[in-house]
Amino acid sequence: MILFGVVQLMLCQIPNFHKLWSLSILAATMSFTYSTQGIGLAMAKVIGNGSVKGTLSGIGTSIFVTQAQKLCSMLQGLGDIAFAFPYTSLVLEIEVLLSLLVLLDI
Repeated sequence: MILFGVVQLMLCQIPNFHKLWSLSILAATMSFTYSTQGIGLAMAKVIGNGSVKGTLSGIGTSIFVTQAQKLCSMLQGLGDIAFAFPYTSLVLEIEVLLSLLVLLDI
């Protein structure tokens, strides 16, 4: 993971990186590698435990988890999603700006 971070830091120093098609392929490869590592680690955890530790409804109910705590966790998750939602429009605006810069060849 640290190696990927170092590679990303080096690549962000390249001028006019939006004109490099190979950078797009590298980014897709790195993204695929991240997701493959995540799936592999999750599968290793399930294989190590011998079963899936969790439920379809979220936190397993036990004497240590009350309904209030379960509700609080659900509301916190919804709050995280609501907090992240406005940034999607910002990303779209940046993409439009970058495409305009490419068209204007700036």
